[in-house]
Amino acid sequence: MSLSSVQDLMRRYFEVMGEGGDFSQFYDPRMTWRMVDSGQEVSGPAAVRDYLIELHAKMTSGEQGELVIADGHAYLEGWSVNAGEDYGSGLVFCIVYDVDGDAISAARCYGTLAALMPQDATHPEGTVSPAG
Repeated sequence: MSLSSVQDLMRRYFEVMGEGGDFSQFYDPRMTWRMVDSGQEVSGPAAVRDYLIELHAKMTSGEQGELVIADGHAYLEGWSVNAGEDYGSGLVFCIVYDVDGDAISAARCYGTLAALMPQDATHPEGTVSPAG
């Protein structure tokens, strides 16, 4: 997959997400989202979308860097998310997106951002596996 194809897909994905549209249209049917630090994994396009909407609703502050594009991957870093006493200077994250063809097939979120999400979440249209 060319860099321009990955860049175009990710640009459209974030545009739709930012407009409040159904960004699950950019996911492969076997899409997975994994919070690496907690071990929590969500699978299925609708379940991942719902999980991310819930996560974003809990992110009341924060900064992020520029999206970095590579062959078949994209990377996004963020910091100072919901800074407060419990988190020092704030939660941090690095998301690695796997892009296969014309869809995002998986994403892995590294960092302390996992602290915002409950470990017992359920989403009826997909699977959420608790940390373990």
